[in-house]
Amino acid sequence: MFQYLSLNSLEVQHVEEILELQQAAHEFRFEVEKRQAHEDYCQWYYRMAEQNRAELAAMQNDVNFYGRFCNRHEL
Repeated sequence: MFQYLSLNSLEVQHVEEILELQQAAHEFRFEVEKRQAHEDYCQWYYRMAEQNRAELAAMQNDVNFYGRFCNRHEL
């Protein structure tokens, strides 16, 4: 009488497979987004590091006004 409610019915197995595939797709999409966000962060970090290195190199070539005010000169 209630065979359609049986856990072994083909319809239930089909729905279970669909839900498992949907869950796998969701987890895959989440993993792809997480990796892309990490890659974006790494690229931003590398750009900032390069910019900081360039700014440091430019600052090292600047005149040391503080040393001049203190009557000292850097070597």
